[in-house]
Amino acid sequence: MLSSAASVLAAPAAVTAGAAAQAFQSVPAWFEPNQGYADPQVKYYSRGAGYTLFMEKSGVVMNLAGETATASMRISLAGGNSGPELEALDPLPGRSDYFLGNQPNRWKRAVPHFARVRYRGAYPGIDVVYYGSGKQLEYDFVVSPGADPSRIRIKFGGAQSVRLDENGSLAIGLAGHEIHQLRPLAHQDVLEGGRSRRVAVEAGYVLAANNEVSLVLGQYDKTCTLVIDPILTYAGYFGGSVYDVPAGMTIDSTGNVWLTGASYSAITPPEGTEPYKAAPSAGADVFVAKLRIEPSGPPTLLYLTYLGGAYDDRGGQIEVDTTGKVYLAGTTSSPDFPVSSNALLSTAGGDQDGFAAKLDPDAAGTASLVYSTFLGGELYDVASALYVDPNGLMLVGGYGASVGIKAVQTDALQAYSQGSWDAFIIQIDPNAAAAQAVKFATYLGGGGTDMATGVAADRAGNIYLSGYTMSDNFPVAGDSYQGTLRSASNAFVVKIDPTRSGLDRLVYGTYIGGSALDVATAMHLDSAGGIWLTGYTLSPDFPVTANAYQPTFAGVSTDVFLARLDPALPAAQALTYSTFFGGSATDIGYGIELLGGGRVAFVGYTLSNDLPLAGALAAGQTIGLAADAFVAVLDPAVPGAGGLVYSTFFGGSANDVAARIKLAGTGSLLVAGYSGSPELPVTDGSQRPSPGGSTSGFILRLDPLPGEVLSIPSGSISREQNVRRIIGASGGAVRAVEPQPRGYGR
Repeated sequence: MLSSAASVLAAPAAVTAGAAAQAFQSVPAWFEPNQGYADPQVKYYSRGAGYTLFMEKSGVVMNLAGETATASMRISLAGGNSGPELEALDPLPGRSDYFLGNQPNRWKRAVPHFARVRYRGAYPGIDVVYYGSGKQLEYDFVVSPGADPSRIRIKFGGAQSVRLDENGSLAIGLAGHEIHQLRPLAHQDVLEGGRSRRVAVEAGYVLAANNEVSLVLGQYDKTCTLVIDPILTYAGYFGGSVYDVPAGMTIDSTGNVWLTGASYSAITPPEGTEPYKAAPSAGADVFVAKLRIEPSGPPTLLYLTYLGGAYDDRGGQIEVDTTGKVYLAGTTSSPDFPVSSNALLSTAGGDQDGFAAKLDPDAAGTASLVYSTFLGGELYDVASALYVDPNGLMLVGGYGASVGIKAVQTDALQAYSQGSWDAFIIQIDPNAAAAQAVKFATYLGGGGTDMATGVAADRAGNIYLSGYTMSDNFPVAGDSYQGTLRSASNAFVVKIDPTRSGLDRLVYGTYIGGSALDVATAMHLDSAGGIWLTGYTLSPDFPVTANAYQPTFAGVSTDVFLARLDPALPAAQALTYSTFFGGSATDIGYGIELLGGGRVAFVGYTLSNDLPLAGALAAGQTIGLAADAFVAVLDPAVPGAGGLVYSTFFGGSANDVAARIKLAGTGSLLVAGYSGSPELPVTDGSQRPSPGGSTSGFILRLDPLPGEVLSIPSGSISREQNVRRIIGASGGAVRAVEPQPRGYGR
């Protein structure tokens, strides 16, 4: 399931600031009918944060996956019905699509989701109903009036040991770890005076031989239905390497959140193995998820799609157009990655290729994969940036070691790679035939390493690319703001007119940086022709403007930078705004968004406990040795310290990174990132743990928009005024603090 998110969400006035937090870990588990992606004995399957559940008539097989061990356990009922009827209950609004492998006849579309599955007649007069969420699996024994619950004997096949702990819970030994099945809860709804009243019934476990467990019950009314509820929980015992961690985020026109990233929870055929596989055999698959953020309670999963092949596949960028079509860019190592019939490149070029894809969730059958293609050459290539123009053309920016990419023709601005790694841009029409799909393609770089992190286009069709370069002969053009490389790595920005020919296509190109390392991580265009950049710098002499919020370098390692270039102005005036942002330690910028009134929001992570704060969620928060995410809003029209509209930490004791920021139509800011903190804060003071310290995704929503409400002096706004709910983190096993370079444009 979508493991892991933390969310700060806006809520209507009826929901108070102290509303109980809900987590993506609390997105209700769903069950899917087996439509060919599992052994025929499997009737339904389910995925959770760290487990996969295969449901057969003879019982369920639960696969758990952790960082150091995997384990499988079969839960069956000794002496029960060998062929009970399985029935799916409570249809959910979501569905799953599977584009796995390059054989369209094996793709599956619109696989329905259900909230529960019932084993009818598991014992005479006794049904078993499975449901759950996050790192808990629940199964209720529903005992009809007159049925005998003493017949129930639960067998844990594959367990190394089963014992009772001091709380009356079961401690089940698996692969050198223990998971717990909590002491059962039991109740009856008894009719008294024409009204139903719920009555608790004492319940406990009794151990038997062969890892079997029976139930002991107190007094109860045998003329009423009895419900017995064991809860199997394993948070903190297995790290949860079966995960869906978002790397890219966007918002559609109706306010739904779309995520893409890497998933280890796609169901794959078990090929006769026992126990069944919990994850693809050799890597991750791309996932795409659509979530409706509810005013209270957990988000609702509306759509889930997997794309992938035999090896590692990862989604990095996602955009959605006004008609609901979904566009993706990422990387694949699978030679059998699913491609469309009009693919530019239908076979893998090297060890790792980029990919570009377009999905139509409303189309029938395999037609919903409108377009999918490899992007790469003979070695290693990455699609790191994506922009979709109003006509549905995809601009994919990336970088790679391949000398030649099929899309780049000999008449390109730069036909071949010049260095060890060069940036590239490819513009694709995903609705065209393969021969007409490429509208523009070129390498861009010099003799060193050149990395693209942001791509965009303006209304006139000019293409922009940003990133960082180690090439002293990187192509510069026009009235370049900075014509030479000043250090081992400077940021760069280029503007290209694809309607021109040859080298005349390069309208503008410039370095920007100082005497040390400078890296641009994200780009955004404004309506006046300005190019906004954020990233990080080690250069104390990084160029700043007179109206800078922070004119001097504050860190001992890196500071965030925020800069605006206007290519239409003479070089001496082209840098219209530039500032450092940070404290005395490491500060890294990753995402940028333009707001109303000329304000700019940006996110990243910080190790500085003196990061400037304004209207913070936790003013004066001191962070430790790990990184915290940050969100900041600057008003460039206000020079100096007054330009800081809003700034806050967000995180806990482990690494927390904000990587994406988007402005929602409601005026809220949505931030996507990663958290490894087991105590990610929530507004009601409770905690939503990240099991085993593993990293997971989060979504943070700030509402009302900082800068409209948060324009009064720093520190005078309580967190309750701008945060309605925070949803905690869980699951996942991604360890990197820094995401791969990525960017987007507008």
